[in-house]
Amino acid sequence: QKFEELLMNVLATGRSHKEFETPALVNTPDGDQLYYLDFEYAPLFETDGTVSGIMAQVYNVTEKVAARLKSKEAAERLELVLNASELGTWELSLPGNEFTFSKKFLEIFHFEEDQQPTHEEVLKRIHPGDLAARAAAFESAYASGTLIYNCRLLTGEEQVRWIEVKGKVFYDDQQQPVKVIGTIRDFTEERKAQQRITESELRFRTVADTAPVMIWMSTSDKARSFFNKAWLMFRGRTSREEAGMAWMEAIHPDDAPHCLEIYTKNFDARKEYHMEYRLLRYDGEYRWISENGVPRFGADGSFEGYIGASKDIHDRIVFEEKIQESETRLRIAALSGELGTWDYSPIT
Repeated sequence: QKFEELLMNVLATGRSHKEFETPALVNTPDGDQLYYLDFEYAPLFETDGTVSGIMAQVYNVTEKVAARLKSKEAAERLELVLNASELGTWELSLPGNEFTFSKKFLEIFHFEEDQQPTHEEVLKRIHPGDLAARAAAFESAYASGTLIYNCRLLTGEEQVRWIEVKGKVFYDDQQQPVKVIGTIRDFTEERKAQQRITESELRFRTVADTAPVMIWMSTSDKARSFFNKAWLMFRGRTSREEAGMAWMEAIHPDDAPHCLEIYTKNFDARKEYHMEYRLLRYDGEYRWISENGVPRFGADGSFEGYIGASKDIHDRIVFEEKIQESETRLRIAALSGELGTWDYSPIT
């Protein structure tokens, strides 16, 4: 109906009519199909100026429209993903430094949504101390094709934000860089969290290294990953040499099977344990050790391994053995000599 009306209007007015990407239902052997058409209705004039006919030019642009709609849909999906992942996007055209960017980019750089900052204005937001590293990253990217660097932003709120920048370089036929397309991500909170973890670990290691007992930690697979200074000095070895299950090689052969059984059984059950065994010291002497281990759990309740303390009790064990030996000898002497023994405690 629409097309008939347009034809009649061209006949009546003598004026051409053009439309682009107009949807039209076309009857085909497979039924009605939706097509997109570019068309023009142009009047044909007689010598006296009257319209005697119409010339119609119609082009099927369905595939072009479908491709554009598909591309638009993909772009919308990409934007949803980028927004969900807190990524901003940008494109830098070379050599003119023409700069385009997403709304998220403006948000991360603390520009207003309706602002159109130039490349130079964007650079002014980067901490001066990071500009040299940024320039070096771009020079390297022009050669490798991949851009990645971190830098600080000056937001004007008396605080510094950290961003991660990634990008890909595109080249012309002469392999000269013509543009860079990339993403940015604000990872300030992640960095702060990592700093807190690092500081906490540093405090733990400081306390552990000043403790008078041997402290160790293991991962969730039973392998020991940390030994404090007292342990390493006792063993005369490095952390790398003791790591994993290597520390068990220093247990006295007579004690090793029993220790391994206690360690494994309680580890699998996530229970505290206590055991005593002889451990080889740096000077070749086996010393009696009293060890306690407790399971470690993360904030989410996940099992992370064990932490334990091992104390040298060799002198106490030897002293107790000597006392027991003396008492035994005294009893034997008393029995063999038919001697009586007595204790005297004066009462005052």
